[in-house]
Amino acid sequence: MTRFTVFGGNGFVGSHLVRYLRDHGYEAEVPHRNADIQGRDLGVVIYSIGVTADFRRRQLDAIEAHVQRFREVVTSARYESLVYLSSTRLYRYSRVTQEDAPIVVRPREADDLYAISKCMGESIALTVAPRCKVARLSNVYGDDVASDNFLSSIIRDALVRKHVVLQTAFSSAKDYISADEVCELLVRIALEGREQIYNVASGISTSHGEISEVIARVTGATFEVVASAPELRDEPIDTSRISKEFRFASRALVDQLEEVVAAFRKASVAI
Repeated sequence: MTRFTVFGGNGFVGSHLVRYLRDHGYEAEVPHRNADIQGRDLGVVIYSIGVTADFRRRQLDAIEAHVQRFREVVTSARYESLVYLSSTRLYRYSRVTQEDAPIVVRPREADDLYAISKCMGESIALTVAPRCKVARLSNVYGDDVASDNFLSSIIRDALVRKHVVLQTAFSSAKDYISADEVCELLVRIALEGREQIYNVASGISTSHGEISEVIARVTGATFEVVASAPELRDEPIDTSRISKEFRFASRALVDQLEEVVAAFRKASVAI
């Protein structure tokens, strides 16, 4: 039986991954964040420790999570292979989102501390640590009812307040991929991946307007946009690598959004 060690296994992506692994017959260990791993054989490692939606309030924590603890893992323990979870936010200033394209960061921008810390983690994975791969995740969705991310927050507002105020234009758009699809891809990358870097994304840009239309229909909530709201549109994420190697094709967010809203509706935290 293949044995996995999932760092960050209590977070949103990590907890879904642990459940997916165990449901599919794998052994999955979740070490405590400060667990002593010196000299241990960890099997197949997926490093999911990270700061996500609240990174603007926890910038120094991002460095600890994305760089320092990761360094300890790759220098202290033994493993068969390792997947480091990064982010498609690294393409923020790029028009080309293919995995091997150069990454641009701006150290004077406060938000870029997140991207820089992910770049440092990637650099460790790709140049120092043996048998490592990088998975750049786009916006992962699922029953993440307590999150402060965009999708979770507007679903909660729609269910609880019946009114949602958007700070960005309806034409703003992002790439979204379901947690279930992410889990499937991460396991395949860990066990079968032939490349060093993978975009783990849907390749589909979904606008705030498309999302709002579905949520309004199933909840009865109303939506408005603040005056002079900016349009923020991410470049479409190149998914040709996972499509070719794993024959992967994602379901569009709008086709699954009713199920996501239903999961939020059932969760006590959302009502």
